[in-house]
Amino acid sequence: PLAAQASLLRVLETKRFTRIGSPKELNVDVRVVAATHRNLESMCSSGEFRSDLFFRLEAMTLTLPPLRERQEEIEPLVSRFIQRSSEANDVEIEGIDVEALQLLRCYEWPGNIRELRNAIDRAVAIAQSSVLTIEDFPRKLRSFGTHSPVQTTATPPPLSLSPLPVDEAPEAISGQSERQSSQR
Repeated sequence: PLAAQASLLRVLETKRFTRIGSPKELNVDVRVVAATHRNLESMCSSGEFRSDLFFRLEAMTLTLPPLRERQEEIEPLVSRFIQRSSEANDVEIEGIDVEALQLLRCYEWPGNIRELRNAIDRAVAIAQSSVLTIEDFPRKLRSFGTHSPVQTTATPPPLSLSPLPVDEAPEAISGQSERQSSQR
């Protein structure tokens, strides 16, 4: 809302704010990281977003492409999400079979990393064996595979889990990627 935008702009400009119900102003030293999938420039033109706040927030812009444009990240994310979900559900999932992994690589992921994580969580929760198969994934994914035949030139090996070093774990990637196609 425009009133909230005005309040945020005031805090960014003055580095001061007042808590609700308190007469005392407090100093803050903060850095704001904002993410959106909306076109803020057009929203400024239409009056839906304050131009002065837009220019204040636009100090640095990072455009994060959707997961469908970063297919090389799917396999490490799948591995990490299987590990996390297996630990959370107290089950031992050793990996994912070739067909299921190929389906995940081919799917367009309109919900980005959040959708991938939820699909893995579901698959781990209902898996009947220690290796995830196509049958463990949501019907939407399975039906995608029947309409879009998997096309590969070589059969990739099945993905088996091995712990990722902390600096290679897609923690930062997954946290940022959840903001669908962040523009600001």
